[in-house]
Amino acid sequence: MKQLIYLATILFLVSCGSDKETDSKEKTGDNKTQKTGPFVFDKEAIYLEGLYATSTQLPFKENSAEFALDNNPETSWITMKGAGPNEGMMLYFSEAVPLSKLEIVPAKGNGLAEIEEVTIFINGSKKGNFAPDEAIEFEAEVKSLFIKINQTTGTDVINNENLPEGEEINEFIALFSKDLSVGISELRLYSGDKLLKVFAPVKIEADVTASSMLTPVIAYSPRNLFDSKLDMVWAEGEKGTGAGEAITFSFTEEMEISGFDIWNGYQRSAEHFKANAKLNEFEFFESSKPDDKVKMSVGPITDKQYVEFKKPLKGKEFILKATSVYAGEKYPDMVISELRLYMNKVPFIICTSLTEEGIENNIDKAIGTVLENVLDRCITNNYEEDMNGVFSYNRSITLRSDNTFVMYTGEYNDSKSTNDTLEIVADGNWELISTDHKTAKIRVFGKYASLTDDYGLYKGSGQSSFQKIFQDFVTITEKSIKGEKFVEEVKIGF
Repeated sequence: MKQLIYLATILFLVSCGSDKETDSKEKTGDNKTQKTGPFVFDKEAIYLEGLYATSTQLPFKENSAEFALDNNPETSWITMKGAGPNEGMMLYFSEAVPLSKLEIVPAKGNGLAEIEEVTIFINGSKKGNFAPDEAIEFEAEVKSLFIKINQTTGTDVINNENLPEGEEINEFIALFSKDLSVGISELRLYSGDKLLKVFAPVKIEADVTASSMLTPVIAYSPRNLFDSKLDMVWAEGEKGTGAGEAITFSFTEEMEISGFDIWNGYQRSAEHFKANAKLNEFEFFESSKPDDKVKMSVGPITDKQYVEFKKPLKGKEFILKATSVYAGEKYPDMVISELRLYMNKVPFIICTSLTEEGIENNIDKAIGTVLENVLDRCITNNYEEDMNGVFSYNRSITLRSDNTFVMYTGEYNDSKSTNDTLEIVADGNWELISTDHKTAKIRVFGKYASLTDDYGLYKGSGQSSFQKIFQDFVTITEKSIKGEKFVEEVKIGF
């Protein structure tokens, strides 16, 4: 693991998600006082390679996932209002870390529902369901950890009163309150009996722009390069191979860039990776000194690649320009999934205000339309019948205001002829086609996989042993959400 060193040299920088006063104060832990500002290096700490939450309440600087790791009970990760069940947090590490126990401290307060059950995924495998007030014990070398919120208070239940009489059938809709959120105040990770100090990635405010990008922008913007999600990418949108396309990083203070990590290609799935073009040779330079270029290349592989410059480049604006690409098998568009820039060998993430602006725009567009009651809200359908055995299914969907979605389907059948359990999860992006007060039409696209297998979403990678890509056109009314091909009907009312 590359150690984070020389952090004291970038104390002038600010963190996008942790600028509260408590971040620069003295905090007490492990029986000694430690200064824990976001840019003070601690050789005993573990620095996460990536961290994200599936939903975060605005403004990010007050509610981001990193607050669950700051050893401060006054701060928390908080979801958007209406987002509760099926939301979660992902942590992934540069190298596997031996862990033995996890403690979760739920956030409490006005406007927050109580978390009653979570599911833990370790390296993509489901560990089990747990109450958040119990110590979750295990022994594992952990590369990724996903905490999924399952059950909460604050859910309204609508029963189907029109079912046939005399038959053992039960059907209901569970709607999480659109006025409530959930949150986690603290996560505590242990190795043996030792409480580990785990720090979120360093964040720096800057602008990230690209010479071109595909649409929809939310799925292919260059700001996706720093979101810790390998399925949210930058894809250039010009005709041709992608050679000559560039990304520009603009800072307010002088930086000294010594290299970068890159996750090359479209790593949403193995199919996406093969289908799209990938970066090969490139130039990296400070914009005012175009003759002082670093010329190097990277490989067409899914592993993280570290590029180290022979000497650092100094300046406020830097350009990464593709000069040649590896062709895709199906599409000519060049794609990069994730980047980490280095200053004095310290990796950092860039964050911008554009993501929050996009969320606010989606919320504004939904006001007065059928989307207003759906956006950021977990909607679950449950059906059970007991005839020649118990057959049941539950189906849920959440359309988030950041243009992502997640959908879960579970089926159970213990009839005489079979005894099967099936769990499927689908996730990806959605874009609005049209909406009014009665109907909305959206396009969804992404991947789906079986939770009975290791699932890439919960590994910190886009790969899975059972996984397919899809797109569908979905109609939303006051009563249901239903796709044309893949998205099965989720009822909002009876």
